[in-house]
Amino acid sequence: MFNQGNGYSLADIAAAIGNNDGFGGNNSAAWWIILLFLFGYGGFGWGGEGGWGRSGFSSPSAQGATTRAEITYGLDMSDIQHGINGLNDSMKDGFYAINTGLLNGFANSTAAVTGGIQAIQSDICNLGLTNLQNTNSIISAINADTIANM
Repeated sequence: MFNQGNGYSLADIAAAIGNNDGFGGNNSAAWWIILLFLFGYGGFGWGGEGGWGRSGFSSPSAQGATTRAEITYGLDMSDIQHGINGLNDSMKDGFYAINTGLLNGFANSTAAVTGGIQAIQSDICNLGLTNLQNTNSIISAINADTIANM
């Protein structure tokens, strides 16, 4: 029906092959084709040269395995990274200590200067009060002489 001409129809081909599920009758005859396609036999499949295509499962990238050198390199890099992080933490702590010392030093200097200025202002006020008292006693004496001489 599919092919109305001189060729074979799909029904003719199915009858010639036999009643099967499309893989040779017993479900196992053509699985090797699918497996070869999936695992990239002969350069077909995933990745071509760099992936599973040419190297198959013998490459470490396909197995997910690492060598001793790769593990050692990873541990060395981890140790280096931890060392750098330790230096970073030490530097942060050092700068924090310097900053705290400077802040405390400037706070003490400010307190000393402010205390000195307050002492000078207090002395000026005391001198002014003393001068006022002296002036008041002089004026009182002058007034007393003026009243007595009158």
